[in-house]
Amino acid sequence: MEISAPEKHGIWFDNAKISSPSLDNAKFFTFKHWKNDLRLVAVFKVTINIKEGLPRYFCWEKPELGLVKLNIDGASKASIGISGGGGLLRDSNGEALWGFYNVYAIHSALYAELGALVDRLKMCYEKKTLQPKIETDSKLLHDMITTNTTPWHLQDLVQNVRRMLQACRASFSKVYREQNMAADHLSNLALERDKSGTFNSSNPPMSLKAYIELESK
Repeated sequence: MEISAPEKHGIWFDNAKISSPSLDNAKFFTFKHWKNDLRLVAVFKVTINIKEGLPRYFCWEKPELGLVKLNIDGASKASIGISGGGGLLRDSNGEALWGFYNVYAIHSALYAELGALVDRLKMCYEKKTLQPKIETDSKLLHDMITTNTTPWHLQDLVQNVRRMLQACRASFSKVYREQNMAADHLSNLALERDKSGTFNSSNPPMSLKAYIELESK
């Protein structure tokens, strides 16, 4: 999907021009009009008419003043048998504090996301980053951590996550994929680079900024 810069009379989206009147009337569209173009919704902060239970905005939300939020995600590549985990910590101003992308020698996006969660919870605990709000777009991962639906071979890892969540006094929530695009990009970056890495506010990956802007209000 390609979106060009706005023009006087509209924008270009996937080689088709959307006129200004169309954008002005976007709020009257229903969810079915937008379901394949949710990134466009995120870019232009469009409020759409949707059924009860669906979000009105597909945007990342800032944590409360004084708190931080950690978004995590996992990805896998069957052809080479590895997986990647990524995450980004941001403050109440939406500023990126630090982030990471890790490669795991196992073909499982779920395991990669669990591994990433364990690694970063340890970092939060060591840095005394208390009460972080942690978000994932994986319903499977969220249900494993918050209910008793954990596969036997992951029980030790999940128990470790639960202990660290309690130690850090962290909350753990499920969000929509469109609210987790920066973390998704980092998990795929691990696969693209085939290596792990960390960064802080002074040296983020150049490609990350666009995803932060895309998912933020």
